[in-house]
Amino acid sequence: MTCLTEGELKFTFKTGHARKFDKKGIPQPQGWKRVDFIIEEKDITVFIEIKDYAMEALKEKDIKKKVEKLKKHEFVNEVIVPKARDSYCYQHLMKNDINPVIYIIVIGLDKKFFNEAVFHILKDNIKKRLNQESDKPWERKYIKECFVLPYFRLNAIFPNYYVSRI
Repeated sequence: MTCLTEGELKFTFKTGHARKFDKKGIPQPQGWKRVDFIIEEKDITVFIEIKDYAMEALKEKDIKKKVEKLKKHEFVNEVIVPKARDSYCYQHLMKNDINPVIYIIVIGLDKKFFNEAVFHILKDNIKKRLNQESDKPWERKYIKECFVLPYFRLNAIFPNYYVSRI
């Protein structure tokens, strides 16, 4: 069992080898972005990116602005997809891309701000962009499946992964 934190969220992974991948102060290629965690399971690799929009320091109006930002292509194109692509490229160049990759974007958002339709649109936009970022689709599909979940639903979909607010 491994416990990792990101901001005000604590993750517990009952299976696999979990590590913090987006560590401050660790040299990385210029301009590359990294997902927060990588979990190496027996048959899959899991990338997890966390965006916590329910931090104590945020006011309700700021949270609503962040939820609106989820609908915008800039969030997908400039934040979420580059983290998956760059992390995968790193894994590939280090010969760690043996298993298929599942990408989970965990949004720290309280239930009162959760909107199923927004999450569904966000997931569709991410999946499209993961497959095509230029004029032609990627020949190699590097992400097998993508999930966009509020933190309170992570355990329901992935029973060996727990998250709680600290």
